[in-house]
Amino acid sequence: MKFLKKIYFGKNASEHSRRLIWKIRHGAGTIDVYVICLPSFSEDPLEIMNAAVLRQHYYRKFPPVIVGIASGYNEALEVVRDIMDDCVAATGEYKLRNFLTERIKKDGGHI
Repeated sequence: MKFLKKIYFGKNASEHSRRLIWKIRHGAGTIDVYVICLPSFSEDPLEIMNAAVLRQHYYRKFPPVIVGIASGYNEALEVVRDIMDDCVAATGEYKLRNFLTERIKKDGGHI
């Protein structure tokens, strides 16, 4: 999996951040954990999916760039709001894909 270097975490997910990243990378069981990703093939700014979906063979072959991790869908929506707030504060616009792409370049890629 590819992770943003300075990944966004929900309030509850931040307590177990290292363990959640390890579990997602290794395909271990994650209950009610959601990831926020940059979509590979659509023009949508962000995609929210259950972390269990990442265990599918397709995502092992074509890993998405994960920009946020949350514990529960409602927390995932809060993380997306935090990303949007940072985007508007930094650029003055709601161009999330451009904001995150520039952040990846600035931080030296992803891990």
